[in-house]
Amino acid sequence: MNYKVVTLRSVYSTLITSITPKKARKISIIPTNTSLQRKLVLLIPLLFYTFVFVLCTTKFYSRESTLNERRSIEEMCEISQCFNKSDNNNHSLPLPDTTNIMAVTSEHPDTEDRNQTQEEKEANDDSRNSYVDLAIQRNYPFTIATAASENHFCVLQSWIYNAQNTLHELNNESLVPQIIIYDLGLLNYQRSILKYLHTKGFFTELRRFNYTKYPNFWNINKKRGEYAWKAGIIREVAKEFPGIVAWLDSGSMFKKEFLTNLLNITRVHKGFFSAKSKGRIPQWTHPGTFKYFNLRPYRFRNYRNCNGAMIVFDTRKTQPLIDAWYKCALVKDCIAPKGSDRKNHRQDQAVLTLLAAMDKRHCSKESEPYGVHLHQDHHCQEQIYNFEKVHTDIRYYL
Repeated sequence: MNYKVVTLRSVYSTLITSITPKKARKISIIPTNTSLQRKLVLLIPLLFYTFVFVLCTTKFYSRESTLNERRSIEEMCEISQCFNKSDNNNHSLPLPDTTNIMAVTSEHPDTEDRNQTQEEKEANDDSRNSYVDLAIQRNYPFTIATAASENHFCVLQSWIYNAQNTLHELNNESLVPQIIIYDLGLLNYQRSILKYLHTKGFFTELRRFNYTKYPNFWNINKKRGEYAWKAGIIREVAKEFPGIVAWLDSGSMFKKEFLTNLLNITRVHKGFFSAKSKGRIPQWTHPGTFKYFNLRPYRFRNYRNCNGAMIVFDTRKTQPLIDAWYKCALVKDCIAPKGSDRKNHRQDQAVLTLLAAMDKRHCSKESEPYGVHLHQDHHCQEQIYNFEKVHTDIRYYL
């Protein structure tokens, strides 16, 4: 059999040409035997793509990992390990004996951590003892609630770490809040992480939201539950812990100024405060909601929208407002009327704003002067990495 030297150009020509035995003979890079022709025609693209795959894979693993890549790889490994254990045992991951944490970390492959000096180890020991324990029984001056589902777990974890940093800076036991976290649909490995952080005292209570108590359209997996569950959570917390109740989305990071001024905020704003959001009420409230309340949109043309990412209530003054919000959230035609979506309506936020306006309450202030930075979701991986870099006992476990 006669062969010719195969050049890169000829291989390329073979790949882009509709291969037939007749055309293959014209290219003259493979034997004239028809059966061998067909086999090689199939083999050449396979070898080419295999080469490209191996090359890309090698480059990926050889380059220095960036911050996001490092976090992603660690999380992928953790997820894989957690699911393997979860599948075998059919329950959440068991919490390790904290006395063995250092024994486990001595085998950690990170040589930089293994070679810590004695001073660094002592500093790490100090950091482990510096957490503000919210599990200790105390008289909480107010309650903060937040929630997340599985696709917002990174944001929730960074929110918990931010809260711990803030409370450590606060240095005032009388202003330490009760923090309740609602599980809207987390994965087993995510719940295990939260259970571990709870044992460290990072928050007061973890609750799994009971969807069976509420309408079917509240399901987080269907149009995000129309965000109606937020009104349900706040009413639950307000009934159980009357007084000052604050809702913060998991992307709303609070600083110590928020805690030191919270009592004054509720006093000045007569028991209700929410940061302003873009637009006016008619712009982001569906006509169906106005129809449900038998209201005319033009009456509210001068009212700014409130922001559902940050809401503060003093239930002693605003329980009727909470109840009205909750009752609307139970009815789909009220909170999410037909034809409404995120392009023309803001569900929980729209209804709360409208009800507050009916009660002559305005949302006209920014959140930052009150110590809350909204919509910080995109910083979650960086914040987690920075916290765990300092608090190595957390990083070793997670």
